[in-house]
Amino acid sequence: MNIILSNVSKSFGKKVVIQNFSSVIYQHQFNIIMGPSGCGKTTLLNILMGFLSPDRGTITGVPENKSAVFQEDRLCESFSAVSNVRMVSSKDIDTKVIIEHFRSIGITKNSIHLPVSQLSGGMRRRVAIVRAILAKSDILFLDEPFKGLDVEIKNVVIEYIKANTKSKTVVLVTHDVSCVNEFNGTLIKMDLLE
Repeated sequence: MNIILSNVSKSFGKKVVIQNFSSVIYQHQFNIIMGPSGCGKTTLLNILMGFLSPDRGTITGVPENKSAVFQEDRLCESFSAVSNVRMVSSKDIDTKVIIEHFRSIGITKNSIHLPVSQLSGGMRRRVAIVRAILAKSDILFLDEPFKGLDVEIKNVVIEYIKANTKSKTVVLVTHDVSCVNEFNGTLIKMDLLE
């Protein structure tokens, strides 16, 4: 089922962030939300994930099982990379599968059992991505998932996401125009309010 947004509005005090926004998020494909900083992209994601409620308008069709990569990694700092993934994945997932996902995204066996607080920023970002991919979900929200990754690692991560989201609805917030072509997705544009 597609997600239908009709005349969605959201304000914080007197600041209107989203006003009468309507769009369709298509099931089982990449939906790429783009727009200038401050236009409400992250606020829209938070509404779709159920963290915020719109002031007006309706949203239908959002699946119950969601996973996300936030702008901050939001990892359990004292847990290992494997333990962070285990927290949200199916109980019967084999540790070898988790390790293979880390290997395919460039995180070595030497690092996956360390507390994530000891990992570099780029490695932590990739742990957050693997965790979201392996979570039991029908929709994946990605808010600037490539932030802090160098070009080579970013390309590896893009291929990893494409290979592991074939049956999912994906909502990607990014400033990177190349992502539209990389993911062959539907572009949803948001503009700054006057």
